[in-house]
Amino acid sequence: MIIITGISGGIGRKIARKLSDYDDILGIYRNNKVSFDEENISIKQLDITNEDDVSYFFKHQKLNRVTVVHLATVSIDGLIANYLKSDWDQTIDTNITGNYLVTKYLLPVMIEENWGRLIHLSSVVGKTGKKGAVAYGMSKNAVCGFSKGLSQEYGRFNITSNVLNLGYMDSGLIESLSKDSKDSLINRIPSRKLGNIDNIVNAIKFIIESDYVNGSEIDINGGFS
Repeated sequence: MIIITGISGGIGRKIARKLSDYDDILGIYRNNKVSFDEENISIKQLDITNEDDVSYFFKHQKLNRVTVVHLATVSIDGLIANYLKSDWDQTIDTNITGNYLVTKYLLPVMIEENWGRLIHLSSVVGKTGKKGAVAYGMSKNAVCGFSKGLSQEYGRFNITSNVLNLGYMDSGLIESLSKDSKDSLINRIPSRKLGNIDNIVNAIKFIIESDYVNGSEIDINGGFS
């Protein structure tokens, strides 16, 4: 079973559909419900930042051979000198705390089965920095440290923890940019194009099938750095 948080986003929807012929999918959304025609994609609403809700949710799911793809993400732009504390809290709660809570309450299932895959989605912004995206970049960089620690703690249970560092993809947050902004961005990418979802899906399958890939970061960014 592959659990995908943030499934209502553009990337989440496409990943779910492409992985649905590979394994059963449990998609989690918070506010924006989506529907799928595929029979083996089930959708559940959950606030991943609420510990009581997360604990109750996973105790009442039938889970086996779990891979979790931590895709839920919040990005609120703003210069730090003027950044609202509420925006900071929302970014941290979703991008870090939500990841921690989902991981925490899935680990007992993985330990019992002696199998699990934790896949965290980070961003090139966490590595390079970006004006107006300090909170987002910091949260994504923190995910990398979180994953490294998990790989040390739970590798002995055949549970791997890895990070996909995404560059600029042709779905998701990029859709809010104007054409001129997109063109300017593409000119800075050595591959001279935005990434497509197949790159992410291929990496997820690789991690699932590779039990000795643990504590790694895989860059999917067209050479952008």
